[in-house]
Amino acid sequence: MDFGKLGGTWKKSATATESGRALHGQNGQGRWSAYGLGEIVRWESVAEQATGGKARIAIAGRRSSLREYVVSEPVSVNAATPTGKVVIVENLRAETSADLEKAAFEEALTVNFALYLLQYPNVTITWWRGPVLDPSVIPRAQHEEVFELPTTAGEVRLTVIEWSTNVDRALQLCNENGVALAEIPPGICAPGFTFTAYLS
Repeated sequence: MDFGKLGGTWKKSATATESGRALHGQNGQGRWSAYGLGEIVRWESVAEQATGGKARIAIAGRRSSLREYVVSEPVSVNAATPTGKVVIVENLRAETSADLEKAAFEEALTVNFALYLLQYPNVTITWWRGPVLDPSVIPRAQHEEVFELPTTAGEVRLTVIEWSTNVDRALQLCNENGVALAEIPPGICAPGFTFTAYLS
């Protein structure tokens, strides 16, 4: 299986990229999430070759056949081609297409990735309608507290972002790098006070 070593890559022994950005993703969960969006998923990667130069390789799969993948041969690319990965999802599910058309979807994505984007301003997420997601546009205020937990080894950081627009209140459970892993209701009734709390 072409993803057989996923989860056993260099990410297991590294905590950050060469530029200092914290790593996330190493257990193949993103692969399954991609299939939740559409029927066909293609992963394209451009990397430095051990023999010199750069090459692109593509892996394609279908949701209807989760254990089968088509892997291309490495193709040499221009030295100016940036390295990195691109995921292309085709034949979107009806629910996915409907969500992408919602006016509030861009705002929901911004809220979800806000803590990570504010932490790493050199990272950009481009919204399919054109502009990049910019969490600095809609916050009204930001608060942060660090708490020592006597029952655990370490501390937790609570970041609360007040929004200038009518955003649904939520508590985002994040890893230590600010990547949102789950969302739960915050259990706070405060009319007129819209916020997202991030617990890392």
